[in-house]
Amino acid sequence: MQIKCNKINKFLLALLSALLLLLLWGTAVAQQHSITDMVKFGSDVTVADSQVVKNATAISGSVMVEGGYITKDAVAVGGDVI
Repeated sequence: MQIKCNKINKFLLALLSALLLLLLWGTAVAQQHSITDMVKFGSDVTVADSQVVKNATAISGSVMVEGGYITKDAVAVGGDVI
């Protein structure tokens, strides 16, 4: 009986450890803030540190990347892409 309980305890400990590892990994992945599109009229679009943006568009403004990432297109009408 003692051996059977010991095996169950080890299995539960391994399962809980795996779940905790997945939870911590998911939290770390979620730290990187992701936005699909950023569009602004009359002001600048700023992609800050740890942001991931699919498309960034500024009309009468500039698109500035300050440590983040743009995965597709950066468009500035009447401004610069920096």
